[in-house]
Amino acid sequence: MMLQELLLMAKDIDLIMASHATYISKLEKSIKNNQPFEHKSHKDCSFGKRFYPEVYARLEEYPPHIRELIEEIEKTHREFHEIAFEVEKASSEEEKLKNIKHG
Repeated sequence: MMLQELLLMAKDIDLIMASHATYISKLEKSIKNNQPFEHKSHKDCSFGKRFYPEVYARLEEYPPHIRELIEEIEKTHREFHEIAFEVEKASSEEEKLKNIKHG
């Protein structure tokens, strides 16, 4: 059953990637238009709402090589949201956009 959840999520990877690309686009637009941006935490985005309860919560049940991959996905995903939050805190539009490109 555990691997079934991973397979289902892997089938949706294009949608997951697209939703995060859209997130970046919306952040860039809010910066350029000097509008507020509603950040989502790594657990509140559509991927996080599935990943954490369906996969990450059962991390210890997976074989070691799969567990390592899941941990790397979690780290990268969490860092993505942390960087987006930090970008918004930058002082100027130029600095914010620079941080998006280099984050």
